[in-house]
Amino acid sequence: MERNGERDKAGYYTSPALFAGADPAGPIGMDKPMLFKAVFDFTDTDDIMIGEMNDSSSDLQDIAGHMPTGLQFIGSSYYNANHCYELTGLIPGAEYEVEMKSLPGTVKELQVDISYEKMEGEMDSAVFSDEQPVLKFQVKALERQGKILIRHSYLNGEYRGLDYIRIKRL
Repeated sequence: MERNGERDKAGYYTSPALFAGADPAGPIGMDKPMLFKAVFDFTDTDDIMIGEMNDSSSDLQDIAGHMPTGLQFIGSSYYNANHCYELTGLIPGAEYEVEMKSLPGTVKELQVDISYEKMEGEMDSAVFSDEQPVLKFQVKALERQGKILIRHSYLNGEYRGLDYIRIKRL
């Protein structure tokens, strides 16, 4: 098994950096929730997409040096992935749209809880599903930076992949 950030035979990344970037970092497993961060800096742009619209989660795994992997799915698999999107360079009072597309995983539907720091949001929960794979919701910036936390309560191998994460100013 490789330990330098390459994939092992099962296709998983094995670098310790994968888990060092999570909060809390530490032991991994389906029952140990980890929060993986992505930074969206709007200082010089109004539209940021992580990944590509290509029905594959692989480009969310392969962002070396930019952010930790762990963003390619949400739920509980070989580790328990929750997301934290840190937004900087925001315009206070401006509206932003968050768009995410889920891919099939081990369940047809996966419910998530959404919370905000220094932002107001229109949703506090949502469901990713085969019938409605694209999730869109709006947030309002209260300050120049804020956070969106997306968490789940699954512990036994329930997850869905993610194709892309896009946030744009309206």
